[in-house]
Amino acid sequence: EKLSTRFEVKHLKVVAGSFTCSLCSTKFSKKADALPHMRLKHQPELVAFKKERNPELFVKRPKPKAKAPAKRKEPGWLTMEERALKAARIASQVAIHTIPEDGVEDRVAAAQRAAFLDKHVLPVSTTECKCTLCYTDFGSRDRVHAHVASVHHAEWTREQDLWERFIRTSFVEHASAVQCNICMMFFASGPDFVRHIGLEVAILKKEKHLTAFTDKMAKWQSEEDEECCGDGMSANGSSLETIQKMQRAQEAAKAAEAAVLQKKHESSSEEEDAVPGKAVMITKF
Repeated sequence: EKLSTRFEVKHLKVVAGSFTCSLCSTKFSKKADALPHMRLKHQPELVAFKKERNPELFVKRPKPKAKAPAKRKEPGWLTMEERALKAARIASQVAIHTIPEDGVEDRVAAAQRAAFLDKHVLPVSTTECKCTLCYTDFGSRDRVHAHVASVHHAEWTREQDLWERFIRTSFVEHASAVQCNICMMFFASGPDFVRHIGLEVAILKKEKHLTAFTDKMAKWQSEEDEECCGDGMSANGSSLETIQKMQRAQEAAKAAEAAVLQKKHESSSEEEDAVPGKAVMITKF
């Protein structure tokens, strides 16, 4: 995937807000239109680029022998009372862990922010780096970090939403403990589990939890891409960014309309109060 991105950066030129393919001089107004063109129309050039940069990708390796599927015993149906008793029995037989706060949440947040900034830096040469979100050129990695932090708030918010979704789908709540679905450990409370999952993924980078996180992130991001017809375009031909702008504009228009109606209502109330012959209580002197 990184080699594909490098190929796109090498042959996709950004001039005055438009994207031009240097291989065939085709111009595009949106990056979402240019990327499928680079990968589909210039697939032979992409394959040659990958072979030049990493020949090991094209070395055939023997396929591992398929293992026979293990036979599983069909579980019986349990009533709600039986499930509760089973969960209580399991919780009483295993250790219940607690993780002290001790600045863990701040450390996890800082590690996630640093990983997000590093992920969107593409070194092009010793004196040039690019932002992988908008292909803007910068002279150093630190400048790309500052650019991503100040401009790409939507992408950061989206990643944090996916992180919260990962947390919500990674535990089971029992009567007296919270169980991690990944390592099956029990924790005394929800905050203890949240600190556990943050340490394992963002700080310690344990393989089991990190793999579960990256797999789910890739799945959810691909699902979002498929909702936009797989290439960043909606069914009516608009890009995801355009749709989001339209939604924000509609919300702003509704808010402005509500403010105008409120102002008209207040002015009409003042006119009714000023009708001749109508007694009005004086509240201001």
